Amino acid sequence: MRERAKLPLPGVAKAECGVPLPEIPPLEVFGRRTLTGLLLGLICLNLFLGTTELSARAKKPKAPEQFSSLSFVVLRETDGKPVRNASVVIHFLRKDGSQDDEGFQLKTDSNGRTAMNDIPYGKLRLQVVAHGLQTYGEDVEINSAKQEFVIRLNPPAGQVSIYK
Repeated sequence: MRERAKLPLPGVAKAECGVPLPEIPPLEVFGRRTLTGLLLGLICLNLFLGTTELSARAKKPKAPEQFSSLSFVVLRETDGKPVRNASVVIHFLRKDGSQDDEGFQLKTDSNGRTAMNDIPYGKLRLQVVAHGLQTYGEDVEINSAKQEFVIRLNPPAGQVSIYK
């Protein structure tokens, strides 16, 4: 059980006892620079907190970004056989439809397959290049957690020339 403190506590001034309270030092003791710095700091803090609060109210909460896992199968159109070592190039598209500068290049395995995870939802430009086959290109919309693309590459088309 706790022991109760006996009043008056030693060293604590009481007005009834006639003990004078310690004096607060005048402002000159702190110095004007210290007080000015303290006041400026409090004003800046108040402005920062006020601005943060206003901007938090003004902005709508952003929906969390969603990501997709993409898989690709590259086949020959003529016989359906997988295309080994084909390049699958992925570029992100901006809202205006222009191509972003950065992209990814994937290589297909012996089964004509390749995959990539954590691709954000949105529009992409796909390009598939393989030796001895026509290049494939298409703009696609990524809007589900998993998407598979089966790409069939045609043999090269005959050359058109005015000379025979």
